[in-house]
Amino acid sequence: ANKLRTKTLHNTLNPVWNETLTYYGITDEDMVRKTLRISVCDEDKFRHNEFIGETRIPLKKLKPNQVKNFNNCLEKQLPWIGHEEVEISGNKQHQRRRDK
Repeated sequence: ANKLRTKTLHNTLNPVWNETLTYYGITDEDMVRKTLRISVCDEDKFRHNEFIGETRIPLKKLKPNQVKNFNNCLEKQLPWIGHEEVEISGNKQHQRRRDK
């Protein structure tokens, strides 16, 4: 699992990253089977970074050396409330009972 990181954008509620991140050693098999996972966090110098959400893009939707724009909603798993797991995906809310 290779991880790359963009620059931190400070003092903005509407960040726009215009960066190129290059992964090396990706095989044709990787392009069919793997997924690009993009996580967004709010960086804080004095506390832990806050996870805002993430999105996933199957590599098979991408072509090498070609720019492709995506407009994806972030998904975020909310903290545990009692023993129920609440997950928001897009604009749908799913609840699932957790067994002990």
